[in-house]
Amino acid sequence: MTMDSTFRWALPQLFAGQAQKEIFHNEALARVDMLLHGAVESADEHVPPASPAVGACWIVAAGASGA
Repeated sequence: MTMDSTFRWALPQLFAGQAQKEIFHNEALARVDMLLHGAVESADEHVPPASPAVGACWIVAAGASGA
């Protein structure tokens, strides 16, 4: 990632050279950011969104197409 914070909760990420494990640390923060207080855009859509926003989540409806 090139941002300095996560998308939803703005958790601070490490820059390259700050620590040897910045990739794993930043990936863990991205997962925590996604799982913390989850929000779903919709559960009724049968077609995937054309251009979803980063961090947005949907529940796949029964009979959905366009995977």
